[in-house]
Amino acid sequence: MLAQGVPVNDSGLTARDIVETGDRDRDLTLQREKLTVEELLTGITQDQLVVLQSILDAQTSLGGQGLPAMVSGLEDGSSDADRSARSVYGTGDVDLNPGGAGLFGDAAENVEQLIIRVALETHGYPGVGRAGLSTVQWRALLQALIWQESRFSIGARSSV
Repeated sequence: MLAQGVPVNDSGLTARDIVETGDRDRDLTLQREKLTVEELLTGITQDQLVVLQSILDAQTSLGGQGLPAMVSGLEDGSSDADRSARSVYGTGDVDLNPGGAGLFGDAAENVEQLIIRVALETHGYPGVGRAGLSTVQWRALLQALIWQESRFSIGARSSV
């Protein structure tokens, strides 16, 4: 039995309290840093939205009010049914791309075969002729461009 009025010192409990207090302080610091980053990102997002809205407003007169009508007009082909989005791109059921069956059908070409075929078909175009490229050089250029585009990554980040 303990004597009354004599303080009890539990050094183990005190040590755990000190450790837990330190852990809480570190956690609070980390949470403050995360909040600061989130606030910064929110600010950047808000700035981007303001810029995007100003771009939309600049697209047409009267503060962008004509934009939906303009987009609708473009999709409808500006009164020319042959230029409408449906005529150009087809529907989900019909692929109007003449190369669609070759790319996605049962006997689909591989990318290399496609590059060779396109190089042969387009080598006679005036721009290619003016560049002075042989068929092999034109094919190599197409292949390099496709290879470069294939390396594109929307989530890429600079190391700088």
